[in-house]
Amino acid sequence: MITVMQPDPKVTLDRFQTWLQEAGQEIQLIALYEQPVPQLGECGEALLILGGTMDALDAQQSPWLPDLHRLLRQALAQNVPVMGICLGHQIIADCFGGEVVVNSRTHAEEGVREIVLTSAGQADPILGALDAKAHLPLSHHDAVTVLPAGATLLASSAACPLQSFRLGSITAVQFHPEASPRTAGYWASLSGGDETWYREEQEKYDADIQRNGKALAAAFAASVTVADNKNS
Repeated sequence: MITVMQPDPKVTLDRFQTWLQEAGQEIQLIALYEQPVPQLGECGEALLILGGTMDALDAQQSPWLPDLHRLLRQALAQNVPVMGICLGHQIIADCFGGEVVVNSRTHAEEGVREIVLTSAGQADPILGALDAKAHLPLSHHDAVTVLPAGATLLASSAACPLQSFRLGSITAVQFHPEASPRTAGYWASLSGGDETWYREEQEKYDADIQRNGKALAAAFAASVTVADNKNS
C-alpha cells in the first residue's frame, strides 16, 4: 500500500491513481488539510507527497509540515520508498537541508517543458523509466535551488536546473507526471492564465506525457514491491 499525502484539495493524484492501481498498488489518501500526519507504521510500504498552492517553508500556513518532516526523516532512515511531486519535491529538499526559493523570478515554469535526465537519472531505477528527454507538465513559482547534502541530481530543465533528485530511498520531482490536460488548464486558471490555451498546449504532447507518466508510476510501484519483499 502507498500512502498519498495531499496538502491541497485542488491538487489531486489525478492519473497516477489509475496507473498505480494498474501496477498492483493499493492507495491510502491522507488529506493534510483536514487529517493529521500518520505514524510511519500506519503508512504501508511507501509514501507519495503531492503538490499544492502553498509553499514548502511556511509552517504557520501549513501546520502539518513539522510532522511531515518527522515522517520523512523516519522513512529515509528505514529505507521506505518515497516520491515527492512539485510541492512534495520542495518539502523534501527543505526537510533534509536543501534550499527552496519562494516566488522565484528565474526558475518558475508553467506549461509543458523539456526535462533532460542526467546520466544518473538515466540509470536511476525510477526516473530512468522516463525518456532521456521528456516533455512534461509544470506549474510552479517556487524552486529548489540547493540540493540536500548527499542527494544526486537526476534531471534538469532550462529554467529549473534542479528538476529532480534522489536521496536514498526518496525520489523528488518538480514536474507533474500525473497531470492531465484538463488539470493543467484548471491550475492555469487559478492564477489568471488562459485555461483553454494551457489545456490545448498540453494535448499536443499528451501521448508522450501519458506514456512517460505511466512508466514512472509503474517504476515507483515496482520499487515499493521490491522494498516490501526485502522487509518481509
